[in-house]
Amino acid sequence: MSDEMHMLDEFTIDPALAPERMPIRISDAMARVIDTAEEREVPMVFAYIDEKNAIRQTFRGSIHVHGARQLAFWNRDPAGGFIRALEAGNNAVCTTYREPGTPRTLQFHGRAHVVQDPAEAERVWRESPELERTLTHGRNGVAVIIELDRVQGVDQRSESGAWEPFLMTRA
Repeated sequence: MSDEMHMLDEFTIDPALAPERMPIRISDAMARVIDTAEEREVPMVFAYIDEKNAIRQTFRGSIHVHGARQLAFWNRDPAGGFIRALEAGNNAVCTTYREPGTPRTLQFHGRAHVVQDPAEAERVWRESPELERTLTHGRNGVAVIIELDRVQGVDQRSESGAWEPFLMTRA
């Protein structure tokens, strides 16, 4: 492994290695990567602390960009483990995208909540990938929004096409 690749891998573990902190703003290019992950068969790994304070990881195909500082997804089971975790006060979440064959790694850390506004829930549903909408039989479930606190990773962030580590935090 080259020194450059080793540094990029280490950064995805240790945000202290970031060159500088920037305010969170999900770019259009990053949104395209996230919003098409499911159709490209690269589901995102989603981690949370359950109601018994155990770490849980799942794949979430409906995660998508909901705004410059938000992700959202449709949670199929309105009484499932993740919803019970939220009810227990465990709203810290992390989701990771890792693109095969490239150094692209995107980690999103934030606080999740169930959407209460019907119009906003409808928007999350409509923005979810079509494949996921066809799997939610009878449209059971609830909309979830993640307010991002930190986004870090390795991406092509300049016109040079070089892979660069980055760290964005809530202002």
